[in-house]
Amino acid sequence: MQIDKKLLAKLLDIDQTEIAGLGGQLDASDTLSTFKSLLEERRRRRLESLAAALRNDDDLGKVVRAHIHVEHELQEFIFFAAPVPDQLKSFDSMEFTEKMQLALLL
Repeated sequence: MQIDKKLLAKLLDIDQTEIAGLGGQLDASDTLSTFKSLLEERRRRRLESLAAALRNDDDLGKVVRAHIHVEHELQEFIFFAAPVPDQLKSFDSMEFTEKMQLALLL
């Protein structure tokens, strides 16, 4: 199974330069540890960013930033869990409760 690096970078919100040295196509069976490390780095960066924002905001700002973070992660979960992501309704036109219901269904 071959995975296109451009698609992988887009889906995982990773800079393409982080995977540029791996060649034109990635063999999924041979690079599982690479994917895991990229995902772990992405998760670490996001959590550090959220933690920094929460340390420096007032209470209302903390609630707003936490909500934005949770909603973004929820949207990504829906995208990755959906059998055909291209058929999803635009996240911009969905209410938070709709996103929650869809995530629970998936």
